[in-house]
Formats: sequence, structure tokens, C-alpha cells
Amino acid sequence: KDEINNNKIIVIDDSIVRGITMKYIIILLKEYGAKEIHIRIASPPIKNQCYYGVDIPTQKELIAHDKSIEDIKDEIGATTLKYLSIKSLNKNENCTACFDGDYNTDLIDIEDLL
Repeated sequence: KDEINNNKIIVIDDSIVRGITMKYIIILLKEYGAKEIHIRIASPPIKNQCYYGVDIPTQKELIAHDKSIEDIKDEIGATTLKYLSIKSLNKNENCTACFDGDYNTDLIDIEDLL
């Protein structure tokens, strides 16, 4: 508590998916007296589901799906919120589908195969 009280805090995380955990962390930091809470995320906002093996909830459950960064900041209670830019990722070497919705392949409904 003494390390946090009346100090500016920077929290760095790999991503924000639903926002529930980050919101809880910010509530705790505020309870401990943090003066400001600045969030830095080492990925772009996750706006889409991943169909390539990562267990991501439905689009509706993703905090960034239909919100601006300012809206997300307000919802989680941060002083500031910054994400890594999608431009900083090399699309030739990295899948960006969960960030930009470009799946680079046609998706089919499994029901159509049955």
C-alpha cells in the first residue's frame, strides 16, 4: 500500500480481452491510493474472435469490439490507456485477424459441412 499511495502508477499488460481483470486491478490500485493509473497494452485492441486456435470469447464479450479507446479507458477507470499500434505489426509475419478482422482465408460454418 505504501508503495502505491499517492503515486502515479503504470500498468503494462499483453492485452485486454473482456476488461474485467484490468478493471478489478484499477479498483484495487485506487483503493490503495494511487494518484493516477496509466495503462499500456503491448498489442492492438482485440476486436474480433480468433478462429485459429486462441480461445477468445464472442465478439460481443470483447471490450474493444464496439468501443473507442477513450470509452474503454473510461469503462475500466484508467487515467490514460494506450495500445500498441496495428501498424507496428508486420502483417506478413503475424496474424492480425483478432485485431483487424482480416482472416486471410474464407471461413466456413461447420454446420455447412455436416
